[in-house]
Amino acid sequence: RLRTLNIFTMRVTKMPIGGKTDICFFDKTGTLTEDQILLEGMGGLCAEKILNFQNLPIESIISLIGCTSVFNYKNRVIGDPIDTALIRVFKCTVSDDYIQTTFPLSLTVKACVKFSFESSLRRMSCVVVAQNSKFERGYEYFCVVKGAPETLKEMFKKIPDNYDELFNSYSAQGFRVIATGYKQLDSNTQQIQNIKREQVERDLNLLCPHPP
Repeated sequence: RLRTLNIFTMRVTKMPIGGKTDICFFDKTGTLTEDQILLEGMGGLCAEKILNFQNLPIESIISLIGCTSVFNYKNRVIGDPIDTALIRVFKCTVSDDYIQTTFPLSLTVKACVKFSFESSLRRMSCVVVAQNSKFERGYEYFCVVKGAPETLKEMFKKIPDNYDELFNSYSAQGFRVIATGYKQLDSNTQQIQNIKREQVERDLNLLCPHPP
């Protein structure tokens, strides 16, 4: 009977649901929606304040561009949409060995150890070496972690009283919220190569964008 009216369906069992539908909305990417993530900034300790990326301290930048899963393929940066968006924001150069930026400061970051993102853990973490003239010896080692705010909460040494309220407020406004943290390492190269994930993901300083 439907075919005689030029109505075709792949799932007949869904027809009763269709019969209850009053309004249908259709969209294609590029009209109402976009397939590209736009980064708003980095949240402060109060929900009303979001800093743009050019005002971030160096520890925040190291964490944001160091804890990424991207690679360069034929001069195109490939990877997670949030990671590639961060690379665009900081105008980074991506090579097989390092990520380099000159915005808002000159910085080269290389991942020494990487624990990739796992959906079950809802986070990723890295040990990176960052090169900048600000450092006394020209470089420093850092543990950097990013992931779901509720997952990273227990990994921070100290959090503000409004931590949950803060990220819930951003989420309620429609933002996708990612928490990030870091700690500086004094370890030598051999110790870093043998470091465990649980060693990286503890006693972190919350970046928001300044440690509380």
